[in-house]
Amino acid sequence: MKKNLYSLVLILILLVIVFALQGFGPWKNKISSTLTSTTTSQHSQNVKKAFTTTTYENKMNKFSFSYPSVFDVLEYTSDSISVGKKITDGIESALDISILGSDPQDKKETYETFYKSRLENFCAADGPLYSIYCDRITSRASFKTAAGVEGEVVYLRRVKETLATKEKSYSTYGPFFIFNISGTSPVFKYQSLFLYPPAALRPEQVSSQFITSVAKTLVFTTNATSSATGTSSKK
Repeated sequence: MKKNLYSLVLILILLVIVFALQGFGPWKNKISSTLTSTTTSQHSQNVKKAFTTTTYENKMNKFSFSYPSVFDVLEYTSDSISVGKKITDGIESALDISILGSDPQDKKETYETFYKSRLENFCAADGPLYSIYCDRITSRASFKTAAGVEGEVVYLRRVKETLATKEKSYSTYGPFFIFNISGTSPVFKYQSLFLYPPAALRPEQVSSQFITSVAKTLVFTTNATSSATGTSSKK
């Protein structure tokens, strides 16, 4: 009797194993197929988003530009904007845009000294071990956006100085795009829109292609009101 019982239990166990081997396979394939389908769908959405652009419009200063929709825009003020990926406490910027004017009290300041001093400020990034700054322009060329807005593109020599040893290393930093908008403000004699890589980025982290592509889309508008701040719209 016990022998027959053991035989019956063994048969049942074998049947369960066979069922599991045959029955679980389709379910496994179905789950795998579902996961693959979901991953493919997400990838397709990301690819589509990468080729979609978003237009940022700054109505206060009457300009706009476009950037890939995978990025975000953070407007600190109408004169200070960053493009990058938003994080909890701000944004990991890949591109900064600033509108700055000359010193109204400095009667001797020229346009050249004005924008060069601003470029040096954009390049500075000090820390406990190093002092980082730019000391000269290494290249300078004319630039025109797709809409025909004329400006300049410059590269700077970036200096990384070790505070303890005073040892210095050098690299090329940029691009910095400069658009002269002097005459648009009753306060400043000189004023420019600067489009440039954040000082916190190392030279190898800067995407000159991305920065140039955004600079190419810059447009100055004439139908914006002076009472509004920037907005974004997808297209």
